[in-house]
Amino acid sequence: MKVIFLLLLVLVALADHSNDFVQVKDQKFFLGSDPYYYIGTNYWYGVNMGAPESGDRDRMTHSTSGSLSELDQLQSMGVNNLRIMAGGQGPDDREKRIVPSIEPSPLEYNEDVWLGFDFLLDEMRKRAMKAVVPINNYWEWSGGFGQYVEWHGGNFEDPLSFYTMPDVQAHFLKFIDDMLNRTNTINGIKYSDDATVMAWQLSNEPRIEDCKLYSEWIRNTTNFIKERAPNHLVSLGNEGTITSCAKEGNYVEELDYTTFHCWAQNWGWYDPNIPESIHHALEKVHEYLDVNVELGQEVGKPVVLEEFGIARDYGSYDPESATSVRDIYYAFIFDYVINHISGEKSNIVGANFWAFGGKGRPRENGGWWMPGDDFIGDPPHERQGWYSVYDNDTTIPLIRNYTNQLNTVQAELKYKHLLKKD
Repeated sequence: MKVIFLLLLVLVALADHSNDFVQVKDQKFFLGSDPYYYIGTNYWYGVNMGAPESGDRDRMTHSTSGSLSELDQLQSMGVNNLRIMAGGQGPDDREKRIVPSIEPSPLEYNEDVWLGFDFLLDEMRKRAMKAVVPINNYWEWSGGFGQYVEWHGGNFEDPLSFYTMPDVQAHFLKFIDDMLNRTNTINGIKYSDDATVMAWQLSNEPRIEDCKLYSEWIRNTTNFIKERAPNHLVSLGNEGTITSCAKEGNYVEELDYTTFHCWAQNWGWYDPNIPESIHHALEKVHEYLDVNVELGQEVGKPVVLEEFGIARDYGSYDPESATSVRDIYYAFIFDYVINHISGEKSNIVGANFWAFGGKGRPRENGGWWMPGDDFIGDPPHERQGWYSVYDNDTTIPLIRNYTNQLNTVQAELKYKHLLKKD
């Protein structure tokens, strides 16, 4: 019996699912015939990193004798699910924004960044990685809602107008159509046919007060994507029950799974200057995890915790500073996720930490990002070095340990599934 189980563990590790689309069955993800669970990361800057002129392909894909590339290091850690931003909107002279953008002006594209998108998807495909792609952003650091509104005569500071302006919605759908119809210049695969993409997300952290309008927008946009990419999943990308209309949004039948984010420090549950406050924070985190998992069960869908992070010890921005509290926080969340997955009946299926900074380092610890600086895990509108996980952090072996645990659990579940079939 033990020999059979060990053989299954090896087969799970070696299986090539690079050409399989992730599907939803019985409130779980499946890749081919196997249940698909994952510990992933946010690698939001990957599209820009892959650009041949403005990016840094070597950092992302070129391993040397003493150092793994970022994608190879992630793969060695067992991290095979990456949440990446689909470029962003210009103009490229704005501060605290991703530049160069994929769309510097309305429906005028930067081919260098599109080539970065092609390159990233192709390199992920070679490594059997899966991508979750937010197509838009409520926040200003990639242009997002506010930029669409400004381009069509509204106020950049009023991102909620995004939902109500017909010209904005037509523009957004045209961008989606152009993206899904793009053919990868490296491998010849149309984006809408590429199994490297697990899911398209309508936005990163969309917010609204009008729940009826929200549901209508979600349904219309999701159907638009599914008509053009029927083999891909679609999710919302929202923060969960801490925001308005979370339940109404996730009840939309067309969505394939629910998402939530967990920000203990941002939401005032944890003060990095008082390390012992992490204990109270973990109580609040546990409550929040439970509530959002229960929401997924209520709507009958898989659940992914796709953003969580916390500062280095005492809020330091120095890449050489300790991460003991962060490692406790990560371990707590990974334990929660894996324990639920072990229960078989749970519908939580994955977790993506925020965020992988890899080989990048801030030009100024705690400073603001400027064009030409390394991309790291912290977007341009946030202090650089806040939540980044670097390639030499103690968090790296911790993550590897938990992906190994998850692989073991996944093999056990697959074995039990085979026994039931027999």
